Amino acid sequence: MFVVVLVLTLLFLALFTLATVEAFNAQAPFGGGGSFNPHAITAVTMNGLGVFASLFLATVLAVFLTLGAVRGDAERGLLQPLVVRPLGRREFLLGRFVGAVAVCAAYIVVLYGLVVLIVHQYRDRGLAIRSRICQPQRQSLCDWPRGATGNACARVRRHTR
Repeated sequence: MFVVVLVLTLLFLALFTLATVEAFNAQAPFGGGGSFNPHAITAVTMNGLGVFASLFLATVLAVFLTLGAVRGDAERGLLQPLVVRPLGRREFLLGRFVGAVAVCAAYIVVLYGLVVLIVHQYRDRGLAIRSRICQPQRQSLCDWPRGATGNACARVRRHTR
């Protein structure tokens, strides 16, 4: 069951990285004027989507952790040593619950940390690439009539003035 969570996590991280790259590459200026920063809005949006997906995957992990936990322990014979010790049902179930919460909390912290790292890595990389392309000594690259480089440079010029 944990293999399913691992595969889902790796698949999410790969798709999230791809979506983050595409989101930062496909930014367009906001209409209506104002001082909106498209990079910041894209970063906040991607972080919010990452939080949602992290919590969803943590819920899947919690379901797999607690699915048949007590029944599975009884079938494997792990409850027999507990019968001779003065450990009540309440303490046993509370211990199981606290263990599941700790594992899920650690999973959320690690996964969300990776999400933040991915978003900031590509946000900073996109800004660095655009600033290198649009330097005055390379003005000819920014004057292309078509292409992603010309569009990106035009957007940077509009928002840096």
